[in-house]
Amino acid sequence: MQLSHWSEFDAVRGKREQDWKAHMPEGLTTRINIFKARFGVAARIDAISFSPSFDDATAQAYLAGTRLLLAYSAGEAFMRAEDLLRGRKAVRITSWSISRASLARKMVPLAELLIDKSDSHGALNGSTKKYLKDFVAGEKSDVRPVATALRHVHTHGGLTARSVAGESGDQGVDFVDCINELASALLERCDEKFSQMVKEIGSILSAKS
Repeated sequence: MQLSHWSEFDAVRGKREQDWKAHMPEGLTTRINIFKARFGVAARIDAISFSPSFDDATAQAYLAGTRLLLAYSAGEAFMRAEDLLRGRKAVRITSWSISRASLARKMVPLAELLIDKSDSHGALNGSTKKYLKDFVAGEKSDVRPVATALRHVHTHGGLTARSVAGESGDQGVDFVDCINELASALLERCDEKFSQMVKEIGSILSAKS
């Protein structure tokens, strides 16, 4: 997966360099390049290895969790670029909504696992737990909060990949597949928002020229 409007961004920045310097915030190019780099890593990672090795199911669960973490990090990097462009205080990725009804239905058993098995070290906050309970009840289709919860427990060790791998078969749902789909949904949202940013920058520069 690649950023669908990167060539347009590159053209705007390169062909209108003087307008860019005059009207775009200092450091914006750097922040966008950081976002692109993180997006690229998340989109291209296809393996991780361990020595001594884990069984394949556990290794694949760690890979899926790491892919999600990288996709989330790409979203955070994008938000920092967008904050600078718009001259605003930091806005978090938690402001995003990613509605995926079919994925949400598949992820209900995984949300239940998050509620039941996250230990105190990687504890989820009250609002996240409430959302997950509503999600399990079928009242929500926004999968972004589930991504936030998974990113949290993967980063802080509140739920091990071995637990995810071990529970998948019992639930009849491929949790690893769900996490990979969730990472893809995050990257798709990053791409959508970046495309909107490129159009916004083009409009700003056109108005100033």
